[in-house]
Amino acid sequence: MPFCVAFAMTTWLGPRSAIICGLLGGLGYLIYLAGMAATGIHQLSAGLMALGVGVLATLVSGRLGVPRIALITVAIAPQMPGLTLYRAVFPAVTGQAAQNSGDDPAALLVASLLAGAALALGASLGVTLARNVAPPTERFALHALWRSWSRGQAPRSGVE
Repeated sequence: MPFCVAFAMTTWLGPRSAIICGLLGGLGYLIYLAGMAATGIHQLSAGLMALGVGVLATLVSGRLGVPRIALITVAIAPQMPGLTLYRAVFPAVTGQAAQNSGDDPAALLVASLLAGAALALGASLGVTLARNVAPPTERFALHALWRSWSRGQAPRSGVE
C-alpha cells in the first residue's frame, strides 16, 4: 500500500523496512476486506486485520531485523478512525448540527473508539499468539529453549 510505504518513510524507516510495511499493510487490507465480506462490521474487521498484521509482523521481524512495533504501527495506520472521530467531535465543538442527517455524533464517537480499541487489542493479541508459536531469535533464549526441550520440559511462554 502506498500510504504505508509513505508513512514508513516519514517515520525514518529505511527503504527495506518501508517495503515490508507496505506488504504487511496490503496483506492487512486484504484481511480487512475478507472480514468486511464475512461480517460487515467495520470494528470487527479492523480487529481481525490488526490480529493478522500482529502475527505476521512478529513472525518476520526477527528474521528481517526490523522492530515489530514499527511494522505493526505503520501497517495498521490506514485503519485508524481519524475521519470518524472528526465527524463525531466537530459538531460538538462548533455547536452546529451534524453534516449528514444520519450522522449521530454520539454513535460516531462510540464507533471510532471501538475501532481504535479493536486495532489495539487485535495487534496485541496477534503479537501474543505469534510470540508463543515463533522460535526465539536471541541466542540465549534459543539455547534455553533447546535445553528445556532436551530435558523433556515444556518451555515457558515468556521465553523470547
